[in-house]
Amino acid sequence: MLATRVKIVTLGLLFLWSVVLTGSARSAAEDPPLEPPVIPSEIAAEEDEAEPELIEAPDAEETAEELEPVADEDEGFIDEYDQAPEEFSAETWDDCDSGGEAAGCYSDPCCTPSGGYWFQTDYLLWWTRGSQLPALITTSPVGTPPGVLGNQTTEVLFGDERVNGDGQSGYRITFGHWIDCTATVGMEGDYFDLGGNTTMFSSGISSGDPVLARPFYDVVNDRQSSQLIAYPDRAAGEGRVKAWDRFKSAGARMRYNICNRITCCQSSCGADSCGVDPCGGGLSCYTTRNARSFRLDFLAGYRYYQLNGNLEISEEVISLDPGGPMAVGTMFDIDEIFRASNEFNGAELGLEAEFCRGRWSLELLGKMALGSNYRVVTINGITNITVPGQATATHAGGLLALPTNMGSFADDKFAIIPQFGIELGYRLNRHLQFHAGYNFIYWTDVIRAGDQIDMGINPSQIPPGTLSGEARPAFEFADSDFWAHGLNLGLEVTF
Repeated sequence: MLATRVKIVTLGLLFLWSVVLTGSARSAAEDPPLEPPVIPSEIAAEEDEAEPELIEAPDAEETAEELEPVADEDEGFIDEYDQAPEEFSAETWDDCDSGGEAAGCYSDPCCTPSGGYWFQTDYLLWWTRGSQLPALITTSPVGTPPGVLGNQTTEVLFGDERVNGDGQSGYRITFGHWIDCTATVGMEGDYFDLGGNTTMFSSGISSGDPVLARPFYDVVNDRQSSQLIAYPDRAAGEGRVKAWDRFKSAGARMRYNICNRITCCQSSCGADSCGVDPCGGGLSCYTTRNARSFRLDFLAGYRYYQLNGNLEISEEVISLDPGGPMAVGTMFDIDEIFRASNEFNGAELGLEAEFCRGRWSLELLGKMALGSNYRVVTINGITNITVPGQATATHAGGLLALPTNMGSFADDKFAIIPQFGIELGYRLNRHLQFHAGYNFIYWTDVIRAGDQIDMGINPSQIPPGTLSGEARPAFEFADSDFWAHGLNLGLEVTF
């Protein structure tokens, strides 16, 4: 056992000795040979003979670039040495150095602009769900059932389609005010109007070529039929239709900030202002280079919507039939109108989120209005008949608007109207921001003018006749859903 330990110790000593010899050999190979010592008098002589060596100072710009920390965007941090770009200088923010409300109050430094008031105006280019119309004016070749629906030869000249669904221009204005300094509680109101959309049709005056007719369903004889406007040797005339729709809204609400985070922000004066309360931080001016912030506001208030629509149908007919019920030359002047009005009043709740980075911002909006939709339908018709040599006689009713469905009808119905929006903004300066966005609104259980038409007719009451039999056409509220969506371009001013 003792012999084994002696062998181990001996081998270890030999290994250490080899390491020492190897290190000495490397040092001798790499290091230059030692110079003989120099006495002080020789050192002094060499200093007198040698020329001084100049050391070049490092370039200041290169040194600054090397020393400047790099912003870690993933961590949302900007070091205090990171300077704001020139366009965000104090000269750009004209009241930056004044301090107080104009510089820091009513805003978070990275997102919301300074000022307690804001005014916004927008141009709207929106599309709406058009109004559905039945077939109103038809034609067919001479010798076939004149304009009767269901025949292969009949062609619909106007109707049997949706109208007023094209893009239409409008405007929107918004005004608001922060009640408190920290932009936590605010009041806001808005109004928008699409200005109305109109579709018009005129058949032109015809003496029978082409054939013109107004189709309906004869409930007495249980078949499709028509009323003539123009047919060779029987009638000459013209048919006209005008469909009009208009959508607008107004609202007032309170805004309450439920979340406001400044991920990264830096003052142009060089002090780090991340997470600083804009009113209590004591900073007089802010820039937004690489600044990021997020705020979420709760919205609660009142909303008013109005959707109106009119459908006007008119015809002028002259009798040409010597064997007809009316003398040749008798003139029929017929006017009908169908009006539908929707007025919504209710509460509106929603959320609006805003994400900011530098001069750019992105807003997401979600709201829902719940309340009562007051609906009114008005149907009226009149026929003036002028027999040659006689005074004009006026009769109630036309063709689709007759005494059995004429009048004014109203009811209330609960409705839900959600709205969704997205908006991208770019801040031009401290007080101006340009933005572009998109909105979508959906309204349930509305009434449209064209939906209130009953195509089933009892021909006995067509003027100058008197009702005999089934009371048709009849009125019944016909619901449908409505939507509006489109683009907005605008400018916001804060002060």
